[in-house]
Amino acid sequence: MTERIFDQADQIAFATLSGDHNPLHVDPLIARRLIFGRQVVHGIHMVLWALDCWCRERSGRVMLTSVRVDFQRPIGLGEPLRYMAGSETADQAPITLGVDERPAVRLAFSFAVGSNARYAALPHESPAGNACREWLAAAIPTAEGSLPLTLDLPAAERLFPSAMRVLPIHQIATLLVTTRLVGAECPGLHSLYSHLTLRFAQGPEDSAAPPRLNYAVEAFDARFNSVTLKVQAPTASGCIRAFLRPPPACQPAYAEARAMVEASAFAGRRALVVGGSRGLGEVAAKLLAAGGAEVKITYRSGAADADRVVEEITTGGGTAFAMSLDVLAAEPIWSPVELEGWRPSHLYYFATPAITAGERHSFSPGRFALFSRYYLAGFAALVAELRRLGLDYAFYPSSVFAEEPPSTMLEYAAAKSAGEALCDFLERAHPGLVIDRPRLPRLATDQTAALVPLDSEAVLPIMRQALSGADRRRDSARGC
Repeated sequence: MTERIFDQADQIAFATLSGDHNPLHVDPLIARRLIFGRQVVHGIHMVLWALDCWCRERSGRVMLTSVRVDFQRPIGLGEPLRYMAGSETADQAPITLGVDERPAVRLAFSFAVGSNARYAALPHESPAGNACREWLAAAIPTAEGSLPLTLDLPAAERLFPSAMRVLPIHQIATLLVTTRLVGAECPGLHSLYSHLTLRFAQGPEDSAAPPRLNYAVEAFDARFNSVTLKVQAPTASGCIRAFLRPPPACQPAYAEARAMVEASAFAGRRALVVGGSRGLGEVAAKLLAAGGAEVKITYRSGAADADRVVEEITTGGGTAFAMSLDVLAAEPIWSPVELEGWRPSHLYYFATPAITAGERHSFSPGRFALFSRYYLAGFAALVAELRRLGLDYAFYPSSVFAEEPPSTMLEYAAAKSAGEALCDFLERAHPGLVIDRPRLPRLATDQTAALVPLDSEAVLPIMRQALSGADRRRDSARGC
């Protein structure tokens, strides 16, 4: 069984070869705010890698006559992708790519052995790395156009040496241009590749014009944001199905937070908001600052996002700072240099990994361990560090899923439930410490993005109510 782990260098090399520089694949900071919460491997990259594996056992030339691909689940960088060949006949072959025996890509193709097909001249270059087009949904049903077929031969031979030796280069170029079509052209910036069907034929021997792939939208279903494209090239024809995925969620502006909070509601608080560069942490930071708190937000990798939040708050008259903090770091979490004499009176803990759906009615110990590192180990270590500095209050957002877990989020729900038990233990272990753990409903953030819009409650009023409820519980615990 053959296995492959894709890394950032693989992503950039393939993006350069194909012309698909969609940030979902190549930009780790932007990708963390998109639907999968992380970078994912180009689907066609995995397809060509699978064909390359298949071609290693071939000694002569082969021409593909048809290809069918279904992309069933995303594969992130660092995940071990396994190549599993099915039962092959004289002219057909099925291949499955998966992680932990879970299928991610299903590929079936037919082929003709010993083909001597000739094709028109193909420009031997990489496509220009233009920005991905951003479409309005209303314009997609009438979208059409064309893209040139090109192939940088040395780059393709480095990535797919066996496929380049066995398959016609026009067929490789055609597969490559489909990822550029979906990821950069249509649906473009906000896209997900779902399905490909191609039928191949011998191309014309001579042509005055360079070969191109023509496309036109055949159907657009606004209910599911699904797009069906017809494609036609000199050597291939078929269809592509893709989705128009949701763009990154934008949280309410600081001005909206100020309109909802009394200017002195949180006065005198030195609030450390862990994970305050986006999502619920960003909303909490804005509400706290709007209520007069001195806010310090932390980030692990999103420095630009943190700076944006700080600038928005300070421009609006609030007080905010940003600092880097990794709650999973093996070294001590807090250092005198980072503190700079600043001691938080309140901790608001929003550190989290990407919250993605798992397998239905299945429990993954690995996923549970990942959530636990953030929601249990990271929180407990941070509380222990800050308790020495006089911290007597922490806000730990739990979830309604802890009580009624969806069938695809058992690991997340179990970790949140364990986190609530941890809060009970920490309060007993640290007399005088109050930890509030409201069970929040599903809220509209990056983490809740979905292809089909789901019911999510407005984040600002829910967070304002949660923070106010935390204040009342803290005062009650102190006998105020």
